[in-house]
Amino acid sequence: MTKGASGSTNQPFNFEKENKFLKMTISELRNKMEQMEIIAPIQVAPMEMAVDILTLAVMVLALAVVSIQMVKVKVMIMAMWISQSTKNSPNLLPNGIRKQ
Repeated sequence: MTKGASGSTNQPFNFEKENKFLKMTISELRNKMEQMEIIAPIQVAPMEMAVDILTLAVMVLALAVVSIQMVKVKVMIMAMWISQSTKNSPNLLPNGIRKQ
């Protein structure tokens, strides 16, 4: 007689029953692992999309900053042009019309 799972030595150890139980446990664990492998990419996809969205948001902000800087440069160029044209022709407005 051998010691059983409950610790008693009254009954012989049933290897067939233990073997079946272990096989079922292993099978169930394999199923769980397969489910986890299927679920893991599903959980990763939203995170990857969030990273893509943040990357695009940063790109949009960068383009906005560049656009604002370009507008500032255009305004400076216009101001310089107006300043030069009023020095050269004080009676000429920026649209080419003469002051009266």
